[in-house]
Parts: sequence; C-alpha cells; structure tokens
Amino acid sequence: MIRELGRDGFRRFRRALFARGHRLHSYVEARLLGDEEAASRAEAEASEDATSQRHLRSVRPRLEELQFPVTALEGHVMHKELGYQVG
Repeated sequence: MIRELGRDGFRRFRRALFARGHRLHSYVEARLLGDEEAASRAEAEASEDATSQRHLRSVRPRLEELQFPVTALEGHVMHKELGYQVG
C-alpha cells in the first residue's frame, strides 16, 4: 500500500483510518453509557465523512437491540505493530 500511496499518502490514509475508528468507538461508547450529548457530537463529526456515516448507520440498529444498562465496556487496548493504543 505504501508503494501505491507513497509515504505521505499512506500517513494521510492511516490518520483518516484511525480518526474513523475513533469516531465510531466514541459514538458506540457514548450510546452504551447513555450519554446522548456525546453521541450527538460523534454523529456530527461523522457527518463530515461518508465512510464514517456508513459505519454509524451500520451499527445503530445493533445498539438499539441491546438491553440497558450496559454493565461493561472495553478497557485498555493496544496493538504494537499498528501503533494503536486506546484507554
């Protein structure tokens, strides 16, 4: 992929990918916690990106199927090879 995009293009791609993941996870976490204000902010951020919009449309019906209150959320997650860390 670096060959196709070049180093700078790959960095931009990776930043966008992680930003999309962050938006999706922020939205899911806010909905699970019942924080509608934070969920609305995440939706507003996603509205600027068609891919993020599709992600939210895809997950929204599944979230509506859950029973509340939710008793556990993910904790610390790290992937050394991807340089990804949350929590």
